[in-house]
Amino acid sequence: MVDLTAMVGCCAPLAREPLTTDQAVDLARVFKAMGDPVRLRLLSLIASHEGGEACVCDLSDVFELTGPTISHHLKVLREAGLITGTVAAPGSTTASNPRRCGRRRRC
Repeated sequence: MVDLTAMVGCCAPLAREPLTTDQAVDLARVFKAMGDPVRLRLLSLIASHEGGEACVCDLSDVFELTGPTISHHLKVLREAGLITGTVAAPGSTTASNPRRCGRRRRC
């Protein structure tokens, strides 16, 4: 079992005080985005690149998925606030969001 009293990051520790409705909605969006293995791996690949940034074309080569599918996963991560950047154009760069991740340039 996870020790909820030790959790810190984007909000107050869950066991210390109840989440507000807005906090619950925000965290649910993040958890949903990270609940997919492809998205979790994409986030890890982006955050582990030098400077926390990666070219979308470099990310696409890692998976046996179509470009539109990768773009969809990146869009979900971006909408959850986990990454920044545009994902529509070939050669575009995306970066981990250090404010959301709670650390400098790494999730």
